[in-house]
Amino acid sequence: MNIKELNYSAKDGNSLCISVSGVDAAKFLQGQFSNDIDILTGKYYQNSSFSTNQGKVIAIFKIIKEKDSFIIVINKEISDYFIEKLSMYILMSKVNIEIMRDIHVYGVIGKAANTFIKENNLNLYSVMKSDDVWILNNSKDEIKGLTVLSKMAGATLQKTSHFNANHFLDIKKGMIRITMESKEKYIPQVLNLEDLNGISYKKGCYTGQEIVARTHYLGKIKKKLVLFSCSSTSLKIENKIFDEGKEVVGEILTNAFENDDSYLYLAVIRLDGIDKPLVANNHKLNLITF
Repeated sequence: MNIKELNYSAKDGNSLCISVSGVDAAKFLQGQFSNDIDILTGKYYQNSSFSTNQGKVIAIFKIIKEKDSFIIVINKEISDYFIEKLSMYILMSKVNIEIMRDIHVYGVIGKAANTFIKENNLNLYSVMKSDDVWILNNSKDEIKGLTVLSKMAGATLQKTSHFNANHFLDIKKGMIRITMESKEKYIPQVLNLEDLNGISYKKGCYTGQEIVARTHYLGKIKKKLVLFSCSSTSLKIENKIFDEGKEVVGEILTNAFENDDSYLYLAVIRLDGIDKPLVANNHKLNLITF
């Protein structure tokens, strides 16, 4: 199957791409992100995060190496804040950060994605590139999916659904899209970055690294990002989650994502409360494993 024959299921209007370029780009990002930029190649992408000095996550994203520059796929809502905070560390480095307004993000899911992955022998985190199109294997176990970055105008792409397949894939993998409401609340381990291979404990220092490393080597997290389904669409970010004793054990971190006859929510829950009956805004929550 030719890379240009992919059937794009839907545009991911909630994501955009940011370019980080310049002779110091790799060294600069290595000192800011949780994953190891130095081992990144054009054939694979990484999940990674950018945090405050206190280790609280500002953003979670996918990052691709493109020759001597990097492409970051990030939630549109947090993008300006992300650039503002990241730019504060440039100082004398020769680095340029800008939004790639000519790049569109799409998602492919199901049979078309599965066929493409098999025919091209793609591993998880694989990247294929042809001209101005990047294909990322964004699968989760039996759910086969692709994230597609393209410079082609949206009107020329075959769109079969308004369902945001790319966002659905991220949710099912436990990769939260940080918003202005959910930023700078939790360290990477709480937000599932270890399970997403988004943290390197072998690289050198980076912003927030001391807290992240200390938690890994000396402590244990008491909260964890989990996925719930709920019959209601009314739950909002920061809504508290209660156990049967009406004790607060967590909070909702995403707005509703419609899925069949229910709605999906990512939330942070105390580990000692995960297996208990839970409610938010008087609605029952049903735990789904990643």
